[in-house]
Amino acid sequence: MSATATRQSRLFSAVAAVIVGLIVFAGAWTVLDHDPAWQSELVVAILPSSADPTYEAVYYQSLSQGAIVHTMAEVIRTAPSPDYGNLVDVAITPEASVVTVSAVGPDKALAIRAVDDRFTAGDLAVQTLGVPYRLRALGTAADRVEFIDSPDGARAIVAFGGAIASALLVAAAIAWLRRELQR
Repeated sequence: MSATATRQSRLFSAVAAVIVGLIVFAGAWTVLDHDPAWQSELVVAILPSSADPTYEAVYYQSLSQGAIVHTMAEVIRTAPSPDYGNLVDVAITPEASVVTVSAVGPDKALAIRAVDDRFTAGDLAVQTLGVPYRLRALGTAADRVEFIDSPDGARAIVAFGGAIASALLVAAAIAWLRRELQR
């Protein structure tokens, strides 16, 4: 192999190594560059209000049908409260007459405040409606708060896998081109 061919081979290897390094760096940056998030939840039971005991069985029967739970979840979801964007979610478990108010936020206090504000607004709206049901929080939003490492873990896995696959493809291309250059 001549000196020029050796120099070209080394230059090509250096350029390929830089490309591989950039690909791996971009993948690692994508994996590591995420905003931490906190999730808070509040479980809310829907119960008959203290009303005439004669009708209490009817109220529980109505709850077991699920329509009341769906309605209460919608009241909680749409009650006027501070706007937290897409942070707050309201999920239902109709079989148990339970609604879960949850929020994911960039810090613990915001996630808790978003859940508390949504529940407080929903509770006030239910009371204003004058329906024979009430909301009862089973604990507090601060009781069920946890740090979640990445709100988009799938993105991190795909980015890391893509970086590794790209680096392997570039490495295979370098090996093939070196053989071709040495012929």
